[in-house]
Amino acid sequence: GLSTASRLAPLIAGRRSHLPPSVPRTSLKLGDLNKKKKKIVLTAEYLRRLRNEIRWAHLLRYLRWPHQKTNGKVTFVCPECSESQTSVNPKTNLARCFRCKLNWNPIDFTMQVYHIEFLDAVGQLDVLLPSNDRQ
Repeated sequence: GLSTASRLAPLIAGRRSHLPPSVPRTSLKLGDLNKKKKKIVLTAEYLRRLRNEIRWAHLLRYLRWPHQKTNGKVTFVCPECSESQTSVNPKTNLARCFRCKLNWNPIDFTMQVYHIEFLDAVGQLDVLLPSNDRQ
């Protein structure tokens, strides 16, 4: 059969043009991501929550990033090497590509996938926190 990467490759062909639903489909400029967003106060606790409480399955769906869940484990296409030798550690909430040896938390991953700055990524991820605990 086909490898996971082979099955998912057609899905990532135009991956940089896929943006989360809240991002305009026109040309992306820094700052566009935070328009119409509430003001977010960046505290150490808030950033810890973004890194640790956003579930990867929800993040990958929100980012429209190619992934699959098999036997309860999430794998995804690596934004660096385009392979699917990836895994998510539910204890640390970190994702890893075993081919390139890169690790991501949800903020890092969002920044790399869309080539955006830290504050723009943070502004996008607030909606993925558990609804009763958002800022």
